[in-house]
Amino acid sequence: MSNFGTYEYLHFAAEGDDLVITLTPEGEEFVREAYADAEELGEYNPADVFLFREMFEDVEGSSEMLFFEESPWGLTGSPVISDGVYYGDDGELAVYEGAKAWWYPNYAVSDFVEEMYARGHVVFTYSGPFEE
Repeated sequence: MSNFGTYEYLHFAAEGDDLVITLTPEGEEFVREAYADAEELGEYNPADVFLFREMFEDVEGSSEMLFFEESPWGLTGSPVISDGVYYGDDGELAVYEGAKAWWYPNYAVSDFVEEMYARGHVVFTYSGPFEE
């Protein structure tokens, strides 16, 4: 169950068990414009979870990957990306067999979108298979 590949703003690839997220050229332009708009308005930099949420929309619409700003499982406040977790008809999270999740361990000290923009990529660490 891998939905890795290239979407409008983001590219997903495996590095061992971890998930490497890279900005596409369109993603680089999107982030660059967001920074410029924020600077023009005198705001703090916009490279945060909300900017990533917008970039992730087409991924969620075209795959079984979901982005959570904080772990819905309560173990950490880290952003989490899952592959094979979905919302059931009752609105509750459900898990396909073989589902996986990745988290950003440095969430308390750095912004993963800033890191992705500065380095060209960011790595989310594999947290293991899901068990319902």
